Amino acid sequence: MRKLWLVAKQEYLKRVAKRSFLIGTLLIPIVFGIIIGVTIFIFERDKDENPFGFVDHSGVLAAGLIPESEDAMIEMRAFPDEASAQAALEAGEIQGYHVIPGDFLETLEVDLYYWDERPNRDVLIAFDDFVRANLLPNGPNTLQQRIIDGTVLNIRSVDGSREFSEETGFFNVIFPLVAAMFFIFVVMGASGYFLQAITDEKENRTMEIAITSLSPEQLIGGKSLGLLGVALTQVSVWVLSIAVAWMVANQTFDGLQDIRLPWDIMLVFVFFFVPTFALIGGMMTAIGGAVTELQEGQQIAGILNLLFTFPLFIMAIVMSDPNSPFLIFLSFWPTTSFLTITLRWGFTIIPIWQLALSWITLVAAAGVSVWAAARIFRIGMLRYGQRMTFEAVLAAIRPSSSSQR
Repeated sequence: MRKLWLVAKQEYLKRVAKRSFLIGTLLIPIVFGIIIGVTIFIFERDKDENPFGFVDHSGVLAAGLIPESEDAMIEMRAFPDEASAQAALEAGEIQGYHVIPGDFLETLEVDLYYWDERPNRDVLIAFDDFVRANLLPNGPNTLQQRIIDGTVLNIRSVDGSREFSEETGFFNVIFPLVAAMFFIFVVMGASGYFLQAITDEKENRTMEIAITSLSPEQLIGGKSLGLLGVALTQVSVWVLSIAVAWMVANQTFDGLQDIRLPWDIMLVFVFFFVPTFALIGGMMTAIGGAVTELQEGQQIAGILNLLFTFPLFIMAIVMSDPNSPFLIFLSFWPTTSFLTITLRWGFTIIPIWQLALSWITLVAAAGVSVWAAARIFRIGMLRYGQRMTFEAVLAAIRPSSSSQR
């Protein structure tokens, strides 16, 4: 066990010290910082605190009642006619104004006037609330505010385990897609790490020295743990940067304060990520042990990566029929289970038995993958400079192969 941890430590320190790792790790936080900064700049630049005017020919706003609201409401300024409102607009005293015709109650139509930039959506919604407050009698009061706020649609599963609302519905759909793209990015990087770690040292013949004091299981297990630590370090930095960006955005944009993050899918992501990563590591290690050059291994790895990313190519099925037998089958298939479960989670309720069976199958496949990788690596070391054929790979993982050797 001590040797395994020494290999893991050496592999981890060697990878994180590389300039490419530092650039790749810090690139996403920098990009997120730029995006958040530009968004805040645009938001603040477009923010207009000037009053919004109106010319009422219908008399519905004669009382000038202001609806009760926890948020600061923009000032609504009345004008006797269009000429005075237009003069105020040209002088920069207001950001725009509505003209409410005499037949407003029959048509519910108004005219909007502004100078250069259209008033933002929040201003127009505030004016709609202002109109509703004056149309309702005996206001402002709690009942009036309830009518202005409208209904809130909440959808619950039959067993009560999951709930969707207007605020969280978007995130329940978009987060699995973001997690899927994030996983693909990690898969591409991790497969490269594993493949290069084996082929580089194999080409330099350093493995022949290491194998004299280590078993193949210790060497492969140590490298897998080290590279898993590299990936988790990268993921931790990215997640931390996303969390900081979310907190900054939450303080800047009022619309985000009532949104609850989908912690359930985050938990599923963590539980399925680790065994999937181990499965990828085992497969890439086996490829590295079987080939003689990195370029040859990358070609094979590119094909295998498609097995993990295949669910993204059938998103139409996921969105239209997330409980189809084909998708349920992909949920149990080790290479596609992670993405399939993650994507289905945003569109349907996945039974617990499917999650449990999918996870158990994935863990078992990951264990077999690491075990097979060690056996292929052991045989591959005895054939330095020679590529292992498919028959040789199958022979390496047969129980009798070690005795025959």
